[in-house]
Order: sequence, then C-alpha cells, then structure tokens
Amino acid sequence: MASNPVHKDMAVRSRKRARDDVDPSSYSPSRISPPASSGLSATYSTSPSYFPSFADYGTNGSSLTSFVLTPPPLDLLSSIAPSPPAQRRRLSNPRPRKGPSPAQTPSSTSVSLLPPSQYEVWQGPPPAQYDQYDHVFPLRLPPRQAESDLPNPFEDHVDTRQLKGGRFSVSVQTGVNGYVKFQSRRSIIIEPRDGDHAFAQRSAPSWVSLYSLPEVWYANLGNVDRRFFQFYIAAWCAGRTVLKRTNCWLQDIAQMAHKDDCVKHAIFALAGTYMVDFFPDKKLQKAAQEHYKRAVVLLSLLLANARHDVPSDRDAEALVAAIALLNMADAVAQEHWREKSLTPRWLDGARLACRVLDMTNPCRRYEDSGNIQPSDARVGNTIIASRPAILALTMTPLDAVDMTQKFQWLLQGSELNKSRIHGGCGMSPALLHQFFLITQMAAFQRSDPVDSEMVTEPLAFRTRDELKQLCQWYEHENEHDPDSVTRVSIDVRTIRKLLDSDHLDAHGAINSKPGMTASAAEAWRLAAIIYLQCRVLRLPRTHPEVLQQASSLAARIRVMPTSGVFFTAQAPFFPVFLLGVVAVEEEHVKCALDWFTKVTAAGCRSSVPPAFDALKKIRRWMLTGVKDAPLPLEERLRNRYAWWEDVVDYAKKDIGTLCLV
Repeated sequence: MASNPVHKDMAVRSRKRARDDVDPSSYSPSRISPPASSGLSATYSTSPSYFPSFADYGTNGSSLTSFVLTPPPLDLLSSIAPSPPAQRRRLSNPRPRKGPSPAQTPSSTSVSLLPPSQYEVWQGPPPAQYDQYDHVFPLRLPPRQAESDLPNPFEDHVDTRQLKGGRFSVSVQTGVNGYVKFQSRRSIIIEPRDGDHAFAQRSAPSWVSLYSLPEVWYANLGNVDRRFFQFYIAAWCAGRTVLKRTNCWLQDIAQMAHKDDCVKHAIFALAGTYMVDFFPDKKLQKAAQEHYKRAVVLLSLLLANARHDVPSDRDAEALVAAIALLNMADAVAQEHWREKSLTPRWLDGARLACRVLDMTNPCRRYEDSGNIQPSDARVGNTIIASRPAILALTMTPLDAVDMTQKFQWLLQGSELNKSRIHGGCGMSPALLHQFFLITQMAAFQRSDPVDSEMVTEPLAFRTRDELKQLCQWYEHENEHDPDSVTRVSIDVRTIRKLLDSDHLDAHGAINSKPGMTASAAEAWRLAAIIYLQCRVLRLPRTHPEVLQQASSLAARIRVMPTSGVFFTAQAPFFPVFLLGVVAVEEEHVKCALDWFTKVTAAGCRSSVPPAFDALKKIRRWMLTGVKDAPLPLEERLRNRYAWWEDVVDYAKKDIGTLCLV
C-alpha cells in the first residue's frame, strides 16, 4: 500500500501494526522524516536541495522555492544507519524519559545507532537528533558576494608616469578635428584670474547647467582644473560619438564629477593627458600628474572597501566610471605601456570593471533578465567596461575556461533595449555580446574538437544566420526640435536604401549623423560574420563567403569620413582592422590601409597608431606564415585549418596584446 511519508496526519498519529509487518515501500534511505516530537515541519533529503514538507506548503501561499533550510552536517549523514520498524514505532509514541536528563548524560550528544549489517537498506532511516541543524533562515535574497581579490592595476607606475608635452600642434585654420575636437586655444580654454570665483561663476559655460552641474562647484575649481574639465566636456566628449542621448561619457560620467572625488580626479587626469600634447605647460603637466596620483589612490581605497562590503548601485557606477576613465588614459599613452609579455594595464582595468559589475549584478533579484530595468549609467558602464575586454579576446589565444556567466549583464533589459545602438561602442549590446559568444564557441571547439562538434557546428551556423538578419535601431533627433525623436531601424534590407538617400554628398561620403550611425553599425555586423567564419567555421580568406562579406564591409568603410564633425570614436576601428587581416583583394587591402593612414594623420592621441603598426607586421608575416586551404574544404570543422589561431599566436608572441578600442 502506497503512503505519503510527509503527510501531515502521519506526523501526529501513528498507525498501529503488528511487529512482523513489512516496512512500507514508501520509506527510502534517501529521505529522513523527522518525528513529531522533534518539532520539525520539513523533510530533509540527501540530494543537493532541501524542501519543506507538503504540510507547510500552500498554507500561506508560499512556494517550495521560498524556503531555505540548512543541510544536515555531512558527518551525520555519513554515519546514519537503517532502523527497524519497531524502533520507528517507538519514536512515533514517545514515552517519558527515565533517568538523568540529556544534559546530564555524557553520551547525549552522540547518535546511538544499531549496526548497519543487521538491517537491510530498505528498512528506512534511523532516528537522529535534528535539533543540531534545525535552523530555518528568514525569506530573503541571497547576499551579493564581495570579491576578496580586487587589485588596482594602475598602482605599479603611479610614481613613474611622466607626461611629455608638445607632441602635436594646433592648426590655426582647421584646429583639431579627430578623436578630440576644438578649433583653437581660445575657443575652448577660458582663463580667469586665479581665485576669481565670481568671474568664474559668471563665465560658466552653458553646459554646466545643461548637464545638471552645480555652478558653485564649477566656480570653486582652480584655474587649471576648470581648463581640464572644459577640455573634457567640449573637446574629448565631443569626439566620442554622434549619438548624443547615449554618450555616457557626457550624459552620465560627467555628472558624477561633483559627487565622487575619484571620478573627478580621473576626468582631470584624462583631460590633462591630452592637453599637454597641445599646450606644453609645466603647470598643466604637474597638475595632470597630481590628479592621476589622487585618482589611483582613491581607487585603491574604494577597492579596499569593495573587498569587504559590496558597493551600492550608485557607488558601483562611480567606481566603474573611474576605472574606465583611467583605462582610456592608459590606452592612449603608449609610452607608459607595460612590456609586451605582460598583461596590459588597460586590459587589467577592463577586467576589474567587469568584476565590479558582476558583484552588483541586479539579475539576482529577477528570474527573467528581461524584467530588469537598468539605469542609463549602468548600461553605459557595461558597454565601456566590456568592450576592451571582449575585443581583446579576438586577438588572444583561446582559453577553454568556462566563462558562460561573463558579460551576461549586456543582455539585461527588454529586447528593444538590447538591440539599441549605443554611442559607447557604435553597435547594440546584443551584437557586442555576440563577439564574446563567437570566441567562446572557438575555445570550446579547440579544447574538445570531437565532443564539441555536435554543439558547436549547429550553433555556429545558427549564429551566422541570425547575424545576417540582425536588426539594430537608433534614435534620430530633429536638429530643429530636440524633443522630436524618431526611431530608425537598421538591417540588411534598410541599410542600402538609407545610404542611397541624401545621407551621402556629391563625392559619395557620408554627410549626416544618421548615415554615420547606420554605416558604423552595419560595419560591426559584417565584422561579426567574418570573425565567425574565420575563427569558428575556419573558412580561408579566399573562400567566396568571406570575400562577399569583406566586399560589403569595405563598401561601408569607404563612405565613412576619417576626420571632421562626423568622425568620432564611434567609427568602426576593429572592423577596419579585421578587414586588413582577411583582405586578399587589392581594393580591400587599400581600403583598410587608407583608413588607418588618414586617421593616424589627425594629430591627436589614440590607440590607432600602434594597431596600425601591428597590422602591417601581421600582413608581412602572413605572406609566408599562412597558407590558404584549397577548396573544397573538409566537411568536419575540426579537420579544417585553424589559420586564425596561427595569426593570434604570432601577434601574441611578437607584438603583445592588441588594443582595438
């Protein structure tokens, strides 16, 4: 006869049976049902999960997953032996205890068990002293775990970092119109008298109030600091993106300057790194170096606190922003880079920022990540923190370590928000995450070529098909009516119509912000397809499918400007580098090399010049180091030539880790 061992009535009344009854089959050694006298209302299991009893379930509208019970000690479980039915009947009808109390009995703390050899396993579990582990925690969310190891990657050269000014000159006619934008010294630098706060407050630029910055805070800044902050807003942030609404460097991080000292000093240090190139002033150099030291020291203090207590959402946003600013200062300062055999400082910083985002991941509060509504500052932080780390993986030897949970916060929010083109990277967060997934597929395939084939191959082809149909969108603002915003979708069907319209000038170059946004986003989509074809599907550069995508990518790059008002950091830097690696046709090679040549001639700091030098070295080595496989290819992916890994191994050995942001 079947019975329920956790039925409520059975915990109160015991059924009378003869001593020679056969033990019910419902009893199992894998479950321990506490007696009524123990006061427990839960049934323990030796499986990894412990559930409350069905008697308690449903009485207050709760679910099974809303209870948290501590598991019994492992040494107790290992020592439990079966008990006969007679012994269980005595437990169900407890009799008054004779003799000394348990507290007076020396052996009361130990469990008295009969030898296991006397009974069969099916006879059921023995009694146990459950009061040792009868603890039910209150219903609450699992706590966020603080990271015990959060090293500051910028401490190793804080005392040796010295800036040398006068690297670039400012043209009187054109000014500087590359990754930073200003016309002349007087167009951006206001020089009030030191200590004249009244003049500083009267001459505060309009953007001080526009971006909710206190005018008093701005007026209290020193003369040099005001110049640093004005350069950051008017020159550096203006060169980040043409998408004003998602320019997180301006809309979010700039507003943290008056709230967080670490962010403030990091902003001044970054601006000073650029300014000393155009204005070789000893006072500027000293101030920039001092701000860098203060930012690094404050960052160390914040990380020390984060090792013990998880920062709040607001503090975490400021912490990630400060790391991202110091990363940018290191990425453009090649004279201070570490040796090529070491991990770059900017990459350590990017990984550190990602770990902070993992610590404060709001996904723990939601069953479905689509229900999360992250703030604009957090969305921007996820982009600028993960982009250097993800793109560095494309030219890094594959790591088979399971990283399935990394960068998951890129996919938080609704499907609409995940496909929105962000000014921090020029593509949607979903597409940025695809670059990471492609790298993980390649790592899984390389670590276990045989067993991974059943998973990697169909997943790779499905990802390729999804990328070919990927749809992204952006917000187009009316210049005459800033409140009027139009949502524009970009996919393989609409991009041609868009670029055939009035977004091109008479010379066939893009002359509008919507045209630049659409063309850059399409270049990123094509780059993801080529990267998948070469690294996972292992197609040679001469394969017709690779040539087709390379032709489309070159067409997108050819119409994009390399300087001027529409050229910003939103330009597809990595797609151009990728085209230079896979190009075999002369027009494709010329397209990539021309882009690098023009951008490096802009006359300002960036990470483009070292990447251009690396590309030229890689192409020279590939003349003899890579042999394109003949067609037709092997049917199985594991039997194809993984030429991309040979390129990566060469770059890692002779060049080092490439900065592609």
